[in-house]
Amino acid sequence: MRWRAWALDLDGVIWRGRRTIPGAPEAVARLRRRGDRVVFVTNNSARTPVQVVETLAAHRVTAGVDEVVTSSLAAATLIRPGETVLVVGGPGVRAAVAGAGAEVVDAVALARAGTRRAPTCDAVVVGITPDFDYAVLTLALGAVDAGARLIATNDDPTFPVADGIAPGNGALVAAVERATGRRAVVAGKPHEAMAVLVRAALGAPPAGEPATSGSEATTPIPGAVMVGDRPDTDGLFARRAGLAFALVLSGVTTASDLPVEPQPDVVAADLAGVVESAVGDHAGDP
Repeated sequence: MRWRAWALDLDGVIWRGRRTIPGAPEAVARLRRRGDRVVFVTNNSARTPVQVVETLAAHRVTAGVDEVVTSSLAAATLIRPGETVLVVGGPGVRAAVAGAGAEVVDAVALARAGTRRAPTCDAVVVGITPDFDYAVLTLALGAVDAGARLIATNDDPTFPVADGIAPGNGALVAAVERATGRRAVVAGKPHEAMAVLVRAALGAPPAGEPATSGSEATTPIPGAVMVGDRPDTDGLFARRAGLAFALVLSGVTTASDLPVEPQPDVVAADLAGVVESAVGDHAGDP
């Protein structure tokens, strides 16, 4: 295994909540010393790329804004300039949608103001937020019922935190889908919008014809790997984006869950274990 390009998940790979996963900062630093390309790929839509960089720094990992790909950025590629978008989510979603040239209507702010019906919108984007409640759901329902497209930053049902597992954005999206009777277009891993951004961040050409979930991308990226803790997102995403898949057991997936599909190329306790298995014999490579 001579991987030289790394797409690294965050929750369950670099950190669990506020706790740094042991060995992760050192593993990333080791890749940097080798001159490998590193991209941080997260389905968590709450933070802007700048905030992700700041959070990584708090976990002793150095990164540039151009090395961060979030599901909010992926969702923003599904928005057209000039559209009006009802945003259910945090600053990461609002900033990405505004960056796409759309007018942002903040569902949480409207709900707090007692507004029961949003203005006419072209799309509703749902991202993770602790402020999701019945009033916010009512606003999203009204907008979709009036004809707005429904977009989800991601549909992860849960994500790992320091003391266990927390509900993910997929739980919020499911509520909106159930209320509206519509299926959301999902942007984040393992879906196409995220694959396009990550391939570009890794310096790879476009994949060509879109691949279906779980299948190999049209154009695999030699020497590139996705490291994540969820086969159903990271594993399927790796197959779609044309990457190898390294599964870590420091997040949602545990040893008792094995074997999993899609089958990983490597299974390790954590990121440090993946890096050791991949580059341990080639630590002096240029």
